[in-house]
Amino acid sequence: MIGRFLYWWRANNRHGTHSPFIYAFLDQSYYAGDRKGLDPAQWLLQAAVLHFRPSRAGAEATTGPASRSTDSLLRLLPPGLLRQAAPPYDLYIFGSPGQALNEWLQEPSNYHNDTVVYVGGLRNPGGQPEWQRARELPEVRVSLENYYAGLLFFRREQTPEHFRIRN
Repeated sequence: MIGRFLYWWRANNRHGTHSPFIYAFLDQSYYAGDRKGLDPAQWLLQAAVLHFRPSRAGAEATTGPASRSTDSLLRLLPPGLLRQAAPPYDLYIFGSPGQALNEWLQEPSNYHNDTVVYVGGLRNPGGQPEWQRARELPEVRVSLENYYAGLLFFRREQTPEHFRIRN
C-alpha cells in the first residue's frame, strides 16, 4: 500500500510530461476512450495498439500461469493484426519482466526504431529489478509505466527518459 502511494506521489498525468511523443500518446489514447472492463495493465496495451497502430505483433512464449496472462493480453489485439513469428516486430508483448525480456532486448534484429514493447506484471515478485534492468539498456530510449505495466521504446531521435503515469 505504501509503495503504491509513493508511486502515485512521484507519477504524473499527461500535463506533467515534457515529451511531445509521450504527451500525444497519453492525450490521444491513454486518457481518452472507454476503459470499461479493462484493468490498468490491459488499458495500457489497448491504448498503445490504438495509438501506434502496429501491423506485426509477437508475444513471449510462456507456460503455466504466465501463459494465461499473456493469452488474455493477446485477446485484446485487433483481429486483423498480423501475429508474425519472425522479427522485427512493431509490437511485442511480455506478460511480466524477466530474463526472457532482457535476452530479447539484446537481439537488435527483434525490433526497429518504432517498435513498442509491452511488459505486464511490473509488481510481480522480482519484477521491478528486471524492469529496471531492461529500462537501463542503451537501446531502450524511452520507458513509460502505469504501476502495473510498462512500455519500452527504441526511438533513437529521443533522449533517454522514463515516465511514471497515473491511472
